[in-house]
Amino acid sequence: MAGVGTAALNAQGIGVHLGVDDYARVIFGSAVAAALWGAIGVGVGAVVRSQVTALVGIVMWRVFVKNLLVGDIAGIGAVGRLLPGAAGRAISGQDPNILLSPAVGFVVLILYAAASAVIGSMVTERRDFV
Repeated sequence: MAGVGTAALNAQGIGVHLGVDDYARVIFGSAVAAALWGAIGVGVGAVVRSQVTALVGIVMWRVFVKNLLVGDIAGIGAVGRLLPGAAGRAISGQDPNILLSPAVGFVVLILYAAASAVIGSMVTERRDFV
């Protein structure tokens, strides 16, 4: 997508000034973030048994909690950099002046994935499978 996007912007006369390292950061960072998000999804799926509830919860988080609360409450914007979505974007090098560095974003997202795995494992062990 990075190559297609660059070609489309260049075709419209919009110059894109990215180096090979920028493309590598976007492609590799996005793949790493997607893998960690997959691990988070497995943990959340172990906790929330209903697909509908999980999807509604994700949409509510994405639309209301993340966008409205974190964006509108003064002083919480700095904490918003530590949320999982922002950490995932940081890994791929997006918004380097606003988000965490890619390395710190990677560590933060690993912590979210580990917490999700631990909580999912604990909940699964306590359930009675019939």
